[in-house]
Parts: sequence; C-alpha cells; structure tokens
Amino acid sequence: MTLKSGTLGGGFTNKPQIINTVYDFSADGGTKTTYVMTPAASEDLLVKLVGMRVDTAPISSGAATIGVGTSDTAAAFVTTEGKATFVLNSFITPEACTTGTESFVKLASGSTLDCDVATEVLTAGKITFVWEIMKF
Repeated sequence: MTLKSGTLGGGFTNKPQIINTVYDFSADGGTKTTYVMTPAASEDLLVKLVGMRVDTAPISSGAATIGVGTSDTAAAFVTTEGKATFVLNSFITPEACTTGTESFVKLASGSTLDCDVATEVLTAGKITFVWEIMKF
C-alpha cells in the first residue's frame, strides 16, 4: 500500500484534511489478506472514507470481495463488496455500497487504515481511497 499524500503521524488539527491511499495490484499483489494502507496513527483521529476511485478494475477468476476498515474494526467503512462494484473510472462512495457507511469512525492511536481482499485472489486492480481525517 502506498500513502500518496499526508501522514497519520501527528500534525492533524480539528480542521478536516484529505489524504489518499492506494491499493495497486502491481505493487501490492492480490492475495486474500489484509493490506495495511497507512502507518499507525500517532494520536486518536476521526476518519471518514469519502470514496474510492477505480483506476484499474479489480479482476479475479472468482468472486473476490474488497472490504475497507481499520486494524481495530475490519468492516468499519465497507464490509465486503464484490469486485463487480468497482467499475473502471468510477468513483464509489461508501453509502453507495451495499454494506458501506458514510459516518466518521474513531481511529485509535496505534491503529491503521486497511483494505481486505477476500473470497478469491485478485489478478489486477488499482483503487485510490480518499479519506477525510481530523484530530479526535
């Protein structure tokens, strides 16, 4: 996982800030596992998944699913969403998913933002996650 901008290492204020993280099959692989997208938070934060931009559609020989959460709560933002949801060049908000949430979640100090690939492996895919973050 690549944190494209920002950091979870302090310096956040109560003013919301936007950061991006990226799941990229070509760099991260497609194994059924939890991919850690950020360093551990150095302080308690409020985090909202604004949405997911699909740069390359996820491909799998089976029914792969993608979930988005934290190291404390695997399903905090999107429980499991089928790969078919992630259409090339689309921007998907969590509330548009069948199992998503648009609310802020407390990210405890020491926790990370994660992406789960489940059910089947992925053989392609690149998704940029857009986050709104502020100090708790």
